[in-house]
Amino acid sequence: MEFTSSDSEIISETEYEASEHELDDTEGDSEGDVEIPFVTPIEINLDNNELHQAIPTGAFGPNDPLKISGLLDKLRADKISLTAKRDKIICEVARRYLKSHKEKHLVTVAKRYMRRLARILEQVRQYEGNSKLSLEEILKPSQFKNLIQATKSVSGYETESDTYKSPSFALQTGTLLKRAIQAALSIEIQRDNPSNEKRTDLNNLIHLIETDWAYEISTQAVQNLAINRFNKPTLIPLTKDIKVCCNSKLTQF
Repeated sequence: MEFTSSDSEIISETEYEASEHELDDTEGDSEGDVEIPFVTPIEINLDNNELHQAIPTGAFGPNDPLKISGLLDKLRADKISLTAKRDKIICEVARRYLKSHKEKHLVTVAKRYMRRLARILEQVRQYEGNSKLSLEEILKPSQFKNLIQATKSVSGYETESDTYKSPSFALQTGTLLKRAIQAALSIEIQRDNPSNEKRTDLNNLIHLIETDWAYEISTQAVQNLAINRFNKPTLIPLTKDIKVCCNSKLTQF
């Protein structure tokens, strides 16, 4: 069974949203703590509730989609969610998604976007030894290798077997990063004095993701994902169960 980098194009937006369960539990937001090696948390002397109360009250206005949708209340009270809530670009990615997807159940998707981007940010912060870096500050071509490495780390990439524990996360992160870049680019263009250097960096990073992400991440992730699905066992009902079902239907007439 052979796959090429172009196979990543078959992963549609619907599948992107539907396959989230590899890293995140839909209801509990458990995020696969057993399987995925996460960033070592920074120790702070606050409990989870105090962490979230530490966010400035005025950070989210009364008409903010993040607040109206209830997304902020649905986020787990932990360091990853705190990082997400405090980052301007991460919040804007979720905000833009909610504006174009009104269905209530898609709030879960926006929530995952925030936490996934926060995980990538935390990993790059660890590489750089700088816990104050924002997502906007790492969205530049010079950070491309760090973004690749962070994606592999959070996705549970194993060098020896060349496999991902969460191939869908690896595959989808490129698309998610492009959403973040587009949000950052929109904000920058609308400034009174936009920075040409920053706009160039953002556009160049999009180009790198579109041209090099497949070689670094997508090709192997697509293969892992397809093989996992191919090897997934198909459950066939037992003969006795079929008989019980048929008899049950017959008694209804």
